[in-house]
Amino acid sequence: VYMKELDSFKGNLALSKDAFNPATRGSLIVSHAAYLMNKAGIPRADLAQIWFNSLDFYKAYMPQATFIDCRRAVTNAAVYFVENQNFSADQRAKYLDAVNYGFDSAKIFANHFGYSLQYGETEIKQLEAQDASHISSFLTAEQKKYPNGCYWMTSDLDTVSKEAVSFKDYTECNGISVTSLVTDGHGCYDFISEEPYYQCAGFARKLQQDLYGTNKYIRISNEKNYTPKPGDHLRVSQWSKGHDIDKSHSVFVTAVSGDTITFADCNAGGDMKIRWNQQRTIEQDDKGRFCWSEDTEQFKFEWVERPIPLGDINGDAAVTYEDMLSLRDILNGIEREGADFRILTCVCDLDKNNKVNSTDLALLLRFCSTGEPTDQYGYIQ
Repeated sequence: VYMKELDSFKGNLALSKDAFNPATRGSLIVSHAAYLMNKAGIPRADLAQIWFNSLDFYKAYMPQATFIDCRRAVTNAAVYFVENQNFSADQRAKYLDAVNYGFDSAKIFANHFGYSLQYGETEIKQLEAQDASHISSFLTAEQKKYPNGCYWMTSDLDTVSKEAVSFKDYTECNGISVTSLVTDGHGCYDFISEEPYYQCAGFARKLQQDLYGTNKYIRISNEKNYTPKPGDHLRVSQWSKGHDIDKSHSVFVTAVSGDTITFADCNAGGDMKIRWNQQRTIEQDDKGRFCWSEDTEQFKFEWVERPIPLGDINGDAAVTYEDMLSLRDILNGIEREGADFRILTCVCDLDKNNKVNSTDLALLLRFCSTGEPTDQYGYIQ
């Protein structure tokens, strides 16, 4: 229907509110988005294929799909499409930018007709973050914003200084407020960590926020079972000759290739300098813990923080049948020791209506049955 409307619909914002029946507004609004994507450079044939593929990405019953359901599905389909074409990085970015432009402009169009659309900008950023070409362009922009060798210690978190600024203690360096939902790996989230991150941790979190657009993360402590991926905030502890020397450091993972990770960090030498393109080879110590070595020292993994997958009720960074069984227990009134209801709500509320009920269980069952990733991130309302 959207492709048919694309032939005749020209995105005329001068139309009055009475120009079409309210029941068809949703269709016309999405058609307007498609029209603008076409005008922004996505050929009709490719746009039709993206729209067809989007049917596989809907997480809601189609006749009841909201604007954000459509936007999420089409964005997913666009990411899938460009990853399976012989496109350059610039061309992939052009397609994804066109999709965003179409939906952003459609929101303005909808507001013109008094049609309220609610969607989460942070969710769209998180979907984009799955695309390798988006990661590449993001890192290019961040390296211009935070040049190598500069100091991250100005009052503005989005700027740097080319010279060191004197300071008395770490609290005068750049810091950022955070919310981390912490799991001990035993089937539930234990507590909410709300504290400022300074220096290296602050810089790693700032890069995460720029990439994902959210300040709600899950912290996973499992140093023996970790698969690094770009966008990770990885915390390591420094050891020397087998002894913990009580010094920790944070890095932001930018690339992974085999056993090698590439990362950016700040204040590695206690000087608040920014470093990019640092590479280390991952190994395991005699106790099976992941680490990397530098001269006589080892840096052992403590934890990793990532955006929270919606539906990950037991906090293991995967959405599986175990999560579905946990949600069923919650709905049946079975208490989970150590669980915080605010946290459970943020990961259980799959339809994001601020309620946890059988509808969320049905959605989670669908995700688990089809093997679909949720492609969303929970957060505390």
